[in-house]
Amino acid sequence: MAGLEPEPDTSVPAATWAVWRMDEDRCTSKVRGGLTHGEAYRVMGGLAVRGHGVRYWVESESADSHEQNPMKG
Repeated sequence: MAGLEPEPDTSVPAATWAVWRMDEDRCTSKVRGGLTHGEAYRVMGGLAVRGHGVRYWVESESADSHEQNPMKG
């Protein structure tokens, strides 16, 4: 999906990223972790095109995440 992937977060060297999902019942689960920033966005983009009322997002697996689930506040 062109234009979906933002610039890599270089403020956290060697950070790992995860793709998360939230279904229609607001249940969340990790889809895949241990990814680079770019890999995580590619996985999310591939899943997001399927839709079906499921929300996907990328979240840093480090303690100081910059791209967390917007539903968590």
